[in-house]
Amino acid sequence: MKTCVVNARFVGTRVTGVQRSAYEIVNRLILNQEERYHLFSPRLNSRNLGPLPVHQQGYIRQGHLWEQLELPRIVGRTGRDAVLYSPMTSGPLAVTRQVMTVHDLFPIEHPEWYSRAFSAWYQWLLPRLFRRVAYILANSEYTRQQVLSRYGLSQDKVVLCHLAQNERFLPTSAEKVAQFRADHGLPKRYLLFVGSIEPRKNLATLAAAWRQTSAREQGVKLVVVGGAAHKAVFNVANLRAEALDDPAIYQLGYFSDEHLPALYQGADALVLPSLAEGFGLPILEAMACGTPVICSNTTAMPEIAGGAARLVPPLEPEAWTEAIDSVLSDSGARQRMHSNGLKQAARFSWSRTAKIVRSTLRSV
Repeated sequence: MKTCVVNARFVGTRVTGVQRSAYEIVNRLILNQEERYHLFSPRLNSRNLGPLPVHQQGYIRQGHLWEQLELPRIVGRTGRDAVLYSPMTSGPLAVTRQVMTVHDLFPIEHPEWYSRAFSAWYQWLLPRLFRRVAYILANSEYTRQQVLSRYGLSQDKVVLCHLAQNERFLPTSAEKVAQFRADHGLPKRYLLFVGSIEPRKNLATLAAAWRQTSAREQGVKLVVVGGAAHKAVFNVANLRAEALDDPAIYQLGYFSDEHLPALYQGADALVLPSLAEGFGLPILEAMACGTPVICSNTTAMPEIAGGAARLVPPLEPEAWTEAIDSVLSDSGARQRMHSNGLKQAARFSWSRTAKIVRSTLRSV
């Protein structure tokens, strides 16, 4: 029986798409009885991720220091042949028997979106880490090609391993959606953005487009859901969040995961104007709920949308205005996007993702 250690520092950090995907994968890995999994973290805070059998180990509480200094010793004590899985585009340089998931290279490709320290750390770490680990799991073919082209690694070292949406993202009754709107003070018709409020999400372009839409004049609102940019990670000087100061834009802040399916389904459409996405999890979550998606036509987004979304150049406000008005005014188009989105979302599952992770760990 193979012994696997999981770098579970994600349980002690604020939940975003990266942390949620780590939980989804690890939760399915530990259900398998053919391997023995040991989960370790520098601190525990799993209120938003659900129960996992994670053990707090070591004296260092800062995640990156713990990962580099204490986690290698923990892996060594677990067993000479133990394999480490690191699911968050990071990992200890001292552990070569390691499989890591990479979500994107944006701190390296676009350092202007991030704080100077955050970008500098990943520019130093990732080239060294990629050379040392046994395998890299890329969350999209776009990310896979970026890693291969930038670092000159062998094709078989970088494995495509798509993310997915949780099974609870699915259509529900109109009555439940109406009750959800009433309970949370949401308008009857709204466009929805879901994601961290950070420079990469390009919300200034969305706000500029929204000001020109005819839908706005017809009483449709724009609902923005997501936590504020963390100054230790993002370059808040490039955020341009003041563009959201508009009475027709509802800013809900961080929203509990349990309410996201109803939030998606209550929307006329999801809008994701990101400048770049390594995967784009809200695309699949919205599609699985039957919600039409309008997203940027760049990086991994066309790959994940698979022809079921309306694709728009990210930096063209006029094109976003036209796309929003076109989708919201055409019920037939929304119905087609509803049907095609459900089919596209069904192509992804966390069980298949975990199967690829498990198979790769066994190959080490």
